[in-house]
Amino acid sequence: MGIGDLGDLRSLGSWSRKQGAAMLLVNPLHAVRPGIPQEPSPYFPSSRLFRNPIYLRIQDLPGARDDPRWPRSSASRELRDASIIERDR
Repeated sequence: MGIGDLGDLRSLGSWSRKQGAAMLLVNPLHAVRPGIPQEPSPYFPSSRLFRNPIYLRIQDLPGARDDPRWPRSSASRELRDASIIERDR
């Protein structure tokens, strides 16, 4: 559930390659307007120079698991597993 992240995209790419796919097409990953409310559509980027951090899999970033700021709370798991994407939250 949820929006999916770059780790999910990596897994999908690996699976697709094994199925014989040569490429994957994805929605734009550009940054939306910084602030609330967030633009709910990836087709309205405020910048094509930056990517939207919502797609990062934080635990895969170097050093993230050792950083005390890494969200390990039940609230962050709840957001990731939700059936509705709450971008502003």
